Amino acid sequence: MRISNTLLALISLVLISTSSFSFAGENEAQGKLPLDKKFLDSITSITLHSMKNTVVIKDAKIIKEFTAAIGELKPKDASLCDHVDSVDLASAEGTVQLSICPSCFVVISKDAQGKIIFKKDYEMPKAFYDLFIKQMGDKHYLKAEKEI
Repeated sequence: MRISNTLLALISLVLISTSSFSFAGENEAQGKLPLDKKFLDSITSITLHSMKNTVVIKDAKIIKEFTAAIGELKPKDASLCDHVDSVDLASAEGTVQLSICPSCFVVISKDAQGKIIFKKDYEMPKAFYDLFIKQMGDKHYLKAEKEI
């Protein structure tokens, strides 16, 4: 019993000390959220990534469904979630990457040299993740695992 209490205490310390962990070791970049109405209205394609599979969406109706599903984002503390899914929102203004899991929605924007200029964690909008899963279809890694 003593070992399990010690292990539990150690795990708690690790979780507390890593609560400010950020993607790829980068510090959270400060700046303006790049998902303003102007950017969302100018998106011309959305690329969905799940493990090794990719789906590119250029249909304006589906793009509108995704942008509407984002809704009002609620900030959350950075976490150590396993983000194997991502979404690229592309427009003439540039591309914004979303690193996602069922509970997190991390917005990442980079400058022309690839330096992160904005990175922030948000709660995952349920409608957005549901649409992501629907559009990935059988190409989503969770569905592929079930078939094995």
